[in-house]
Amino acid sequence: MTGYLLAKDFGLLLRLVAVLNTSYCLVVIGLCAAYWSRLTFLGAIYFTLEVLIVLMLAAVEWRVGQNATRPN
Repeated sequence: MTGYLLAKDFGLLLRLVAVLNTSYCLVVIGLCAAYWSRLTFLGAIYFTLEVLIVLMLAAVEWRVGQNATRPN
């Protein structure tokens, strides 16, 4: 049953994951800004790269979710 629901709304669920990943990035950016004085250089590099990678992933998820066709 769950597999059928996932297959039925695959595009919608994938776009939901993309929105949640983008929200996560916004939270991380906010926390980095709030604690900027306590971040080390390597910490800043880490979070910058992490946000970039997750945002790229979210963009791909969004595109695939929009183009996902529903099975008959």
